[in-house]
Amino acid sequence: MQQERQTDINKIDCKYLFHQHRKRGPVCHDTPHTHPFWQIDIIHKGNGFFIANGMRYEFQGGDTIIIPGGLKHIFSYIDDPCKWLSIKFSVGNYAAKAIPAVFRHRPVLNDLQNIVKKLLPGSRVPENSQQAVLNSILRVYMQVYEMEFGHEFQYRSAFLDRVFEIVAGREGKYITVNEVAEAMGYSAKYASERFRKEAGCRLKKYLDEERFKHAGLLLSFSDASISSIADQLGFSDVYAFSRFFKNRAKQSPRRFRECRLKDL
Repeated sequence: MQQERQTDINKIDCKYLFHQHRKRGPVCHDTPHTHPFWQIDIIHKGNGFFIANGMRYEFQGGDTIIIPGGLKHIFSYIDDPCKWLSIKFSVGNYAAKAIPAVFRHRPVLNDLQNIVKKLLPGSRVPENSQQAVLNSILRVYMQVYEMEFGHEFQYRSAFLDRVFEIVAGREGKYITVNEVAEAMGYSAKYASERFRKEAGCRLKKYLDEERFKHAGLLLSFSDASISSIADQLGFSDVYAFSRFFKNRAKQSPRRFRECRLKDL
């Protein structure tokens, strides 16, 4: 069984999305949230904890945290300041039942931290060749994760792969449940029920989260105006985009962009 898991993990497609250099404290509390992408936090300094699946996970400087996509979590930062590098990435061929992890005193991860810090200085978007290296490094992180939590790790079905492929191809543009189902040759009811069963959330919610994710990326890492982003994502006007975004981020696109620029 272990040999089979190792073979499967080598087929996983990890893709770097974006990164943030963050700083928080003292006694700063996050808000409960979830996102479709995976997240690796490399803690430079400070300590705190996060809560996911009803469990509390402590962390300190030097730790590496892995948060699976689709998992609701909340962070609290105790020290002033707490500094860390957060890397967002997608993982192919995974199911939604993965669990979070905190790694401490792992020499292989310490070596990876040093490489990643050199590849991701400041807010600069890495070049394509650097992203290819990052994708390989992310696979190593996933191999370490698999060796530790292989009994919890479940691989997703071809059905979910196809849904994610269709939605990713839209690059944040509007798509309905009916359109996704039609592209797969299923009825909307069947596609919705199967997606909820396998992914653990409603298909409509996933479509909205993907659109919101792309909006956040464009606001964080492009110089396009908010009206241009609204048009790029297929909103009727900037006001419709602002309502959609504020409903999820609890702040306007403009305020979100200002806060992200301060974080980077």
